[in-house]
Amino acid sequence: MRLDKNLAKYYYTAAQARKRLGLDEQAFQYWIRKGRIKKVILPGREQGVYSRNAIDEMAQQIEATILVEQKDKIEFRKATIDDLEQEAELAHLVFGTKARALDKRRAFLEKNPDIDYHLYSEDKLVAYINIVPLKRQAIDNFMYGTIKAWDISTDDIEQFTPEKPLECLIIDMVTTPTAPPLERTTYGSKLLTGLLRTLIAMGSQGIEISKVYAASDTPTGIRILKNAGFQVMYEARKGRLSFELDLMKSDERLLREYKQTIERKKKQESKSKLRFLSSTSSDLWTRVENSRRIYGEEDTVSYERVLEWKELNNEIFMSVKEGDKLVGAVTIMPLDESTIHALINDTIREKDIPDWAIRKWEEPELSAYIPTIAIVPSGNEATDHERGAFLIKNTLRWAIDLNKKHDIKNWYAFAATDAGEELLQRLGFTPLEGERKGYKIDNVKNTKGLLKTLLDKIEEEEAGRLLSHQTEKDDIEV
Repeated sequence: MRLDKNLAKYYYTAAQARKRLGLDEQAFQYWIRKGRIKKVILPGREQGVYSRNAIDEMAQQIEATILVEQKDKIEFRKATIDDLEQEAELAHLVFGTKARALDKRRAFLEKNPDIDYHLYSEDKLVAYINIVPLKRQAIDNFMYGTIKAWDISTDDIEQFTPEKPLECLIIDMVTTPTAPPLERTTYGSKLLTGLLRTLIAMGSQGIEISKVYAASDTPTGIRILKNAGFQVMYEARKGRLSFELDLMKSDERLLREYKQTIERKKKQESKSKLRFLSSTSSDLWTRVENSRRIYGEEDTVSYERVLEWKELNNEIFMSVKEGDKLVGAVTIMPLDESTIHALINDTIREKDIPDWAIRKWEEPELSAYIPTIAIVPSGNEATDHERGAFLIKNTLRWAIDLNKKHDIKNWYAFAATDAGEELLQRLGFTPLEGERKGYKIDNVKNTKGLLKTLLDKIEEEEAGRLLSHQTEKDDIEV
């Protein structure tokens, strides 16, 4: 698209704007979606144009950043007690005498040494930011303007630890007023970039910051916060806006790496915490109580009866534990075939299974029955999905091991829920006729579908482990 001479004085086409800013198409469109670049649709036209003045100003900011990089030795670092004198002087210069608050800044930093970050140019402080993890009430008091930042009690300051998600308050974000406007913008950008790298490093240690709050009553501060993805919450008083940034929900590109780091760390920790092991009597008690809450007394096997099952065969119950907490469980029983059919036809229930029907794994021509495979709901969909995947994978490993060691000719299972029914069908179980939703697999090794894929993957992992073990053994023998 071309613009006539009159319009060209005031607007760029998309191609011209991209070239002026040095952006590719994807980055250009992202800036438009985020509101950093405003598209204008002129009357009678379908394609957008872009204000020449606005694009030129953005280009100058980019050029200023490059110039600062070339001429300045810029360093971002965590502040120490010895750095606070310069910080207090810069706060005094920007906000006035009361903002100096040197003693209070020192008390905050002594309580938590990871809350203050500085940007230096040629060894001179040109910007700083305080990001403080606080108790929620202290944040609310500041946001509503009922207390000044440096009057917050140090008792309300928390530590950057992985124990729980933290909420933080940005007290000050300052750039030196002695630098030209474009340089100040560059310093602000560098400061935020450095802070983001710090957050990513924290995330790799399992420290999760869920939300960051800030307030500003200056046009520059408000613009910086909006450009950083902060959302306006309310106007506490005339001209003073309160902001919130939900780090885990934000779609800002700069925060993607932080979110990915947190998710990877959670996944690693969850995997390392989850264990698949034989059920204890305490686990069985918890299982019975969970079943009673979900299915009622009538359809729950009593704790006493479960212990009797364990006495008859102590290799039928397995648990998924997270630390000492039961988060999932599965039961696989070698059971008399006629009893299984009675269960399918609903002529008896699990609590009515007779002692003689429960067989030992060492006996020939067994039928394996799976009455229970379930996780304990956590209320978090991602956590439940992860626990469920861990439970299924380890149940399959257990089933494969049983199948290899013992003479199992048939596998049976019931679907108590729609989700369970869908899973059994995807695993390749065949539905059976009967009053209850029974399913069967004749030969685990010859199955198809998802179960075949999972079995192949598990066997591949087992082969890899054996090969690794053999290689280590060979190295030792050599």
